[in-house]
This record gives sequence, C-alpha cells and structure tokens, in this order.
Amino acid sequence: RSLERSEIYRLFSLFKNYHIVGLITLEMHSELTSESEEIFFECTRFLSDIAISLTKDFKSEYFLTFVEIIKSRVGRQALGKHLYKIRTIPASAELSKEEPLGIVVYPSIHYVLSKARGERPIKKESEKKFIIDSECSKKLETKDLCLIFDNPYIMPNSCTAITGPNGTHKLALGLNIAMGYFENKSTNLLIINFGGTGEFNFQGIAWTEFNQKWRNLHKYPVPFASSQTKFWHTFYGINKKVAHPVVTITTFKIGQLSPEECFDAIEKTINRADETGKPFSSVLLINTAELCTGFPLLRAEPLFLPTLLDLFIIHGLVSICIGVEDKMEVINQEANFTLLAKADYRIVMSHYPSIENLSKGYVEITKQGEDPKLKEQLVSLVLDNVTGRHYMRQPKWVRVQESDKDGKTAKTLYCENRPFLHRFQNAK
Repeated sequence: RSLERSEIYRLFSLFKNYHIVGLITLEMHSELTSESEEIFFECTRFLSDIAISLTKDFKSEYFLTFVEIIKSRVGRQALGKHLYKIRTIPASAELSKEEPLGIVVYPSIHYVLSKARGERPIKKESEKKFIIDSECSKKLETKDLCLIFDNPYIMPNSCTAITGPNGTHKLALGLNIAMGYFENKSTNLLIINFGGTGEFNFQGIAWTEFNQKWRNLHKYPVPFASSQTKFWHTFYGINKKVAHPVVTITTFKIGQLSPEECFDAIEKTINRADETGKPFSSVLLINTAELCTGFPLLRAEPLFLPTLLDLFIIHGLVSICIGVEDKMEVINQEANFTLLAKADYRIVMSHYPSIENLSKGYVEITKQGEDPKLKEQLVSLVLDNVTGRHYMRQPKWVRVQESDKDGKTAKTLYCENRPFLHRFQNAK
C-alpha cells in the first residue's frame, strides 16, 4: 500500500538520526496511478532534500532518456533535462577514452546557455585583435579581405555569418577569414562539418594572396584512436613531422544525433586542444543546410543553433558560420535567420545578374551579331557590421581567378570594393 505522510516522515527521520544517506526510488505510470499513489509521490518529493526525475521520450522514433534535478536543498542544481545513456562494450574489446562506459550524462541545452556570459571576455591583452589580412592590403593595388571589412582584423569572440545561394564562393571566403590568428598566436582552426564527409582538398580552395600558404595543407594520420559512430576527426597540417594540426575537422554523421551529444563532442574537442597547449583560435561552421534534412533531433530543437554559437563564445573563439540561401526551403531560411541574428558581421552574397537576365541578354546580343560584354555571373556581397562601428552597406565584389602552377590549377580569391561594372558599360 502507499505510505501515509506520517510514515514517510518517520522513514526519513530514521535515516537522518543514524546519519545514513537514504535513497528512495518510485516508479510512476501516469495512466495507472491512483489518487493515493499520487499523494504518496508528492509527499515523498516534498520531504526529500533532493528529488531526481527520470523520464523517457520518443522523438522521431528514437528512444531518449533524461535526468533532471527538480529540487535540491543541498546545492544549486544544473538547469534543464540532461540526456543520459547507458553504454556497454564487449569484454574482448578495448576500452576507448572517447566513449565512456556505464551511465553517461550530457549537459542540457539550458546548462550550456547558463554558462554564456553577457559580456564577451578578452583572455589576454595580446589577443585583442584577430588578424585576417596583412597591413599592406590597404593599398588599392591589392585586393584582399580588409577591403571587405575595411580593416585587416575583426573583433575577438565575434561571429560572422555568410549566407547566399550556391556558387557564390561562401566556403572559400569563410575559410580565408577563419584561417586568421590572434596577435602573437599561431593559426589553429576547428571546422564543424554537418555534411557527412570529412575530406577537404585545400589545393582546390580559392585562397587570397595573403593566405596562399594554406594551399599545401595535407592530411596526416590520426594521433589517437576514435571509435565514435556519430562523429569523427580529420587532421590537416603543413609538415608531417609536426604532431600539431593546423586544421581539425569534426564531422558528424547524418542520423539521430541529439543536441546534447553534439555539444558534448564539440566541447571535448575544444578542451583537448586547450590541454595540449594549442587552443583553437577560430571555428568554421559549414553545411548548416544539412541540419534541416539529415538531423531530425537537431532540427526539432529551436535552441540548437543559438546555443552552439554561445558555446563558441564561452571558449573565446572567433566563429564563422555559412548558410545556404534557398527560397524554396522554409527551414533553411529559419536557420539562416538564426545565424544572421546572432552575428556581429553579416555577409550576404548574391549573383549578378540573375541567371534569367544573363541568359536573356546573352541571347539577344548574340542574335544581333555583337560580342556579349558580360558572359558570366558576377558575385557581389554586402557587409552589415552590427558591432556599432559603422552601418555602411556598400556592395563589394569577389571573383576567383585560375592559373596553372607546376601543372596544377591554383585558384586565387580576389575581393574588390570597386564594382566590376565599369568593364561592362554596355551590359544590361
């Protein structure tokens, strides 16, 4: 039978008088619980110093279990429901440091949000500037990133969102920005990839003149074993003899990945870099469109992207996020709106002219027997600097030039603040 309130109180007093930690487990089935049992549960929770709730949930046909401290008289409880899993491994298999065994509890989204500070801290005086370009690029004859930002550096702990349709060189621009460095610090980039592949061809990336040195990055063996089934790491460096990578790519496999698992994997990767004495300076978030198609649990959590960006702020990282603009996909628009709303620098890229106008003008000029002046689309961008420094929205232009070097095609990214259109005065 269900205990009365006085009996529950006597039971708790018994443990307390003998200085014994008492643990009471109660199992509740909401559809089968009687009124007396509900009173029993409420009285037990009221008299307890700590009340822990274990719940289960089915989301997208995926079984999830959560633990939540709903009451604590002993100390302040962590906010939110925490996902937990029970992991086992065959006796013959080797233990993995990457996958702890037994009961594994992941921090909740609300706990991660509670750690984000209102003011973005600057770790050291020497890390006040995140350099993305050389000082000499201010000259008009050079065409590099400072012509976009009007400075050779951006704010530390800042977020840059780059959105636009396919084919506007978003990845090239994002990589060139992310490969910057803090003063007196070396470049160390973390790439968060939701695209299902961890391979990168840095030879085929369009680098600016200032970042040509990153063209020779190559993959080298993983320095530690990883048995994770939902994500893996790929490392790239300049010299095979140097054990420290310049770029670390964390790739998440498409499937049932919960936000808590994602945050835990990213934070462990960041902490591991801090422990080695080579902390990450920046993070590049790519293939965010896949969040809407390949990760049902992440798509169902509206706080996932804002929390992920706050996680980067907590660790003092400069973040660059790339979103694909697709007017037909409403979910993509919501993700891009989140990135733009959280960003300090908003870069919106577009084609000029539209493919319809380009094709129409090309056909009309060809019929008249004239040589068309504009044979391909141009890529323009507009930067919104919402850090309070300026709000000028002058269009800038980017283009990629290919050249053969040692039998290989090298792509160079050029940025210009003067429009290309003076070359095509007759184009419409």
